[in-house]
Amino acid sequence: MKKNHHDYSEPGLFWIAIESGDALGLFDKELCEVMVSQLGQEVCRIAQKRLPTRYPNLSIPYINIAPTALNIIVSVEKPFREGEHLGKVITSLRKWCNKAYWGQYAYHGEQLFGKGYRDQPLAEAHLGAWIDYIDKELQRFWMHARYPELNTTINTVSISGQDFMAVGSPFLLDIPYKEAVIASDAESTASFKQIFSRWAECAQNGGVLVSAATTNRERWVMTEGMKNEWNLVWVCQTDHAPRYIRHASPHVACKAGKLLILSRLHEAEDGIPSLPHESMVRLIESLAQAAPCEYSLTIGQDSGFVSVPPKQLITYE
Repeated sequence: MKKNHHDYSEPGLFWIAIESGDALGLFDKELCEVMVSQLGQEVCRIAQKRLPTRYPNLSIPYINIAPTALNIIVSVEKPFREGEHLGKVITSLRKWCNKAYWGQYAYHGEQLFGKGYRDQPLAEAHLGAWIDYIDKELQRFWMHARYPELNTTINTVSISGQDFMAVGSPFLLDIPYKEAVIASDAESTASFKQIFSRWAECAQNGGVLVSAATTNRERWVMTEGMKNEWNLVWVCQTDHAPRYIRHASPHVACKAGKLLILSRLHEAEDGIPSLPHESMVRLIESLAQAAPCEYSLTIGQDSGFVSVPPKQLITYE
């Protein structure tokens, strides 16, 4: 899944995920462990030893076998030679791994990996956080296996002492690359377009956009995000349960794990007062910190989606 905005000819870090089914390891749902097979160990050896030998401009600082994918972080330290590129690196890895797969494990011609791969350009400053995120993929896999309705129930999330009602994927909080979407309707169009390009780059690189969607421009960004299937965290002012028509954009985005709706909770029966604009901005910025958020999750039971829609997000021209 090549990123159109990224210059692949330049050195950089890439997280490569190649679908492998369960051929490389056995997933124990009770123990929440991947017990790597002999074949899995051979695949890791091929990636770590043969790839840097064939392509001396790269190294493999990290490799991980998840229940359904092979995750590799590739460090491209110098530009590729003419005719070489990241796609050819993956093609070489597939060829070598298939040779290891055939004969002892499968018939000749059977493919070990699924078609294509997903690449994620990474910032070096966030490398440790991304490795931690990949390491926890097993926990997220287990949670979805045990709670398939997780993204469409009303849950409670506690972040830095603040409780939120949550509908959608709580695991968006784990992603280390986030941007706060704060835009005034009064700023110039040129200024808005410039900052929007930064948000779009974040989202297209697998990051998360965090917004309260209080201005027309902020609501437009969220609408564009759902249309393009970006990762979004939408922070609401009140403790009212989010209500949307089933199959409307927010419901579809939550179910797909692309949207998390957070509503501030309060113990008082008369509800919770709205935050001043400056406080809401600080809340959005704190949630959009570069490091993954520390949070605790309480699984809910009732669906957060009924047939009564609120005021819809608008299209900003």
